Amino acid sequence: MITYVLVALVALVLTQSVYLWRVQRALRALPQFDDRLSRLAHSVSLLVDTTEGCFEAISSQLVRGDEPKAKRPDHRQGRQRRVVGAARRGRTISQIAQEESAPEGEIALRLHMARDLPLAPGG
Repeated sequence: MITYVLVALVALVLTQSVYLWRVQRALRALPQFDDRLSRLAHSVSLLVDTTEGCFEAISSQLVRGDEPKAKRPDHRQGRQRRVVGAARRGRTISQIAQEESAPEGEIALRLHMARDLPLAPGG
């Protein structure tokens, strides 16, 4: 009977030793987890601050909405027509971009979408 009790106690001690070893391993990983969590909290804080700043800027623009807005003569369809017309007249992509004050990539894309002229490399 005493042998059974001793075997049971040895098994219990071994089981507890294994669990203790696993807990110690988990506790060693805790500083890394804490570091990651603090970086995440800092990132979220920075994101919230940036978002609040953007909302404040937008709200201040809306509050000053009674000021006259700068007229934009370039509407999408109007610019598209001007770009295609200029290309038909033989202007290069870089010349059209300079006249329209737009990036060359946008002009090339507009011409490609219009399918009026093949895109010339270096335009």
